[in-house]
Amino acid sequence: MTSLAQKLGLPVQVVSGWAAGTRPVPIIRCVEIEELTGGGVTRKQLRPDDWWQIWPELRGGD
Repeated sequence: MTSLAQKLGLPVQVVSGWAAGTRPVPIIRCVEIEELTGGGVTRKQLRPDDWWQIWPELRGGD
């Protein structure tokens, strides 16, 4: 988590809040996180309640 926070230029506490589910991941950060993790963490995982509204192109498959 520390490495990801550093790559994003954010405090570890912010990323920890996202991981714990206490704070939603901002839409603007989702693609960047997906890319930084090599797809290990996807936009669908980061925004499970609304990903299809934000990125309708992902609807086709898993």
